[in-house]
Amino acid sequence: MKIVISCGGTGGHFFPGLALAREAGRENARLLLSGIHAENQKSIAEKYGISAVALPTMPIWKRHFFRFLKGLFQGYATARRTMKSDRPDAVIGMGSFASLPILLAAKNLHIPVFLHDGNARIGKANRILSRYAKMLGIAFPAVNGCRCPVYECGMPVRQELIGQTETTRANALAKIRELFGVDFVADAPILLVFGGSQGAAAINAALPLALQKYGRNDIQIVHLTGVGKLDAAREAYQKLPNRRLLLETTSEMGCLLSAADLVISRSGGSTVAELALFGKPAILIPYPYAAEGHQTDNARYYEKGGAGTVLLQNELSADSLLARLKFYLDDEEKRKSTSDNAKVLARPRAAADFLAAVAKEIK
Repeated sequence: MKIVISCGGTGGHFFPGLALAREAGRENARLLLSGIHAENQKSIAEKYGISAVALPTMPIWKRHFFRFLKGLFQGYATARRTMKSDRPDAVIGMGSFASLPILLAAKNLHIPVFLHDGNARIGKANRILSRYAKMLGIAFPAVNGCRCPVYECGMPVRQELIGQTETTRANALAKIRELFGVDFVADAPILLVFGGSQGAAAINAALPLALQKYGRNDIQIVHLTGVGKLDAAREAYQKLPNRRLLLETTSEMGCLLSAADLVISRSGGSTVAELALFGKPAILIPYPYAAEGHQTDNARYYEKGGAGTVLLQNELSADSLLARLKFYLDDEEKRKSTSDNAKVLARPRAAADFLAAVAKEIK
């Protein structure tokens, strides 16, 4: 089965699309990319041997109507030309209105259209575009509906991460020591904290204060502060004697997740899926400005499964965070049962299952 995958905008659309393409195989998949990150995403895809085409930028129509129309028509022409040459069996849109020119070109060429949504709340773009689709794959049980059949397949995640889910904590800890030169010990808990590539200023501010109140010096901290926030985090942690590793960001998430005993993070779709894969208890603090509150829906799904707890940002303080830290870090059995619950939610075959469902639909 030959497929074209449409990815627009953020990494939340691109990386699951790339995971699908890699599962399909480089001979069977091409990415059509749109948005301001398209050229960079094209370079990433090509490193994995996946063919990719960057389409003209199509900005939000309410802000730049004429540039939107220009991008729409140019993107449509490029997508149609590419697909007329490739003749794929199916086109898969990964969400966002940036997929519009690609899906319109697919309909013009009578190529079946499928969609995937990486959140518990089906996004506005997918809800509207679903009228053109044969099926929509979802990462989590949906809290709302759309206009085509829905298939719960899970979130496609990077193959490298799936391959690291069986890494033992001891081996992961040894790799962290080797990579980063920290003196972490095996018999103390590791707290992993991250808020996406830009970090989360609210988390960065509240956590050091919570740990000061906690007074447990044995907790080891790995904190990904976000780009440009490292110096401020170092200053905030100065009064703490805890072993710690502070980084802006890293590509070594597999070993960090394998080693962690507890995670504090945002709750984007990929993050929640990866936490489940590694079976990690989590304190989830949804990004409050995510479209239609979808990060809160993702976090509630994880919480409902007994895999973690939700702390809304408007309720975030040193005291509220401290209470949740104590709930998990003071009770090893609680962490174990929560980890087991998280693993039940994992969908390591999400990419393969979704592609199999697409193939079945077009037979």
